Amino acid sequence: MRDCFFSSARGYRETMKIVNPLKAVPAALVFSLPVIADDAVDLPDAPNLVLSTVGAHPTFNARNDGFGENSDVLDATFLIDVDFIDKTEGQRETIFETGAATIGTSFVYEAPNTLVVRSVGNGGLALVTASYVLPQPVIDGGEVEVGFTIDVDDGNGLQALSIVVDGGVVETQAGTTGGDWSGGDGARVGAAGGVTGNGANGTLPSSAFTSGTLNLANGLRFYANTRWIPVGNDSDNDGYDDTVEIEEGSDPFNSFSIPEDADRDGLSDAEELILGTDSNNYDTDGDGVNDKIDAFPLDPEHNSDQDLD
Repeated sequence: MRDCFFSSARGYRETMKIVNPLKAVPAALVFSLPVIADDAVDLPDAPNLVLSTVGAHPTFNARNDGFGENSDVLDATFLIDVDFIDKTEGQRETIFETGAATIGTSFVYEAPNTLVVRSVGNGGLALVTASYVLPQPVIDGGEVEVGFTIDVDDGNGLQALSIVVDGGVVETQAGTTGGDWSGGDGARVGAAGGVTGNGANGTLPSSAFTSGTLNLANGLRFYANTRWIPVGNDSDNDGYDDTVEIEEGSDPFNSFSIPEDADRDGLSDAEELILGTDSNNYDTDGDGVNDKIDAFPLDPEHNSDQDLD
């Protein structure tokens, strides 16, 4: 497993939350309010469900995990460890699916070397798709944690799908699907069959997963009422967080591809603009501490290295 900021042994975490004030509780729910999720920088200590066998499983539709609402109308995170091999041709392969053509969500591996998550709703006619081509170092590097998150309301009335690879969000797409991500059809892990969704109330053909190995000992992990938005991971160890590289168009898996950083202090020029630091001076306040590690980069009297060692 790759070295990264987040351990792939996900058993012990301290949970820190980012509050999204735009996720409002419906006014009609006066007497029994559901527990609305905050976006989570770290996952809960344990998943709500682990699926450890290839094949059919019960649907996630109307699943109750104790949050005052069915889990398929709340945020969700799904993760699984996979050792991929190259997929250059052939039919897509199922990693996971729940629901089907009318309401459902699928996570598949397609040629060329592409992870795709799809979610349909509104009678099967509304489709949101997020896809990400796995870089060759990820495929060649052995087992990696991959998955997806669902945000049932991104604050603009849209439903957002994000793909997660090795502790970093690598792609996000949003659209209007109605906020329900699983219909009544059963779930499947790694097995062949029609999967969600073509946006015309129909399914897409998908074969069993054979382009690599699913780690069934760890299983497919489901975190209910949780949208994981990990930050801080630096997959290529170039000093720039994956989330920053993705936002600014550089490759988070290529150490020779970095964001624009005129003073090479590890903060991109865009980040320095937000912080108010000088993008042409690695030590804006002249206190001897690099802007990236200086807790007070604009104050020469205070920094994160008080004894200058």
